[in-house]
Amino acid sequence: MPKLKEAIDADYNALNQGKTLVNSKNDRQKYDAEVQLMKVQHEQRDRNKHIVDEDAVFKELAFGTMTELRNTEAGKKDFTSEVKGMFVQDSFEEYYRKQLRLDAQQPPRPINPDDFKSRKPWDRPVGQPFKSREERIVDLH
Repeated sequence: MPKLKEAIDADYNALNQGKTLVNSKNDRQKYDAEVQLMKVQHEQRDRNKHIVDEDAVFKELAFGTMTELRNTEAGKKDFTSEVKGMFVQDSFEEYYRKQLRLDAQQPPRPINPDDFKSRKPWDRPVGQPFKSREERIVDLH
């Protein structure tokens, strides 16, 4: 009888090991499928294709960094200001960030080199008609 019990236990243990291997393979496949579902689709390549003005992207990065720094500094003094800075969606900062994202998809504005040439004080600005002193005073009042 003891030999029979040992043989049954050996067979049972062999079956149990096989069952464990099959279950671990199924569990691994299920886990891999769950991990694949958790992954986010990469949209950076598509976003990069639509960027026309790289300067707007760098402005957005710099603005985001400065806004985060300002909110962090304010948060050290008062926690509510940091929370407002993080979660308010209708603030000027969010509007400006969205505008910079839109500007990145538009071609940059042309630069007029005449605006950067040094002029004498008596030269009139480009594109404005000459006005006498009296006309300028009338325009101010």
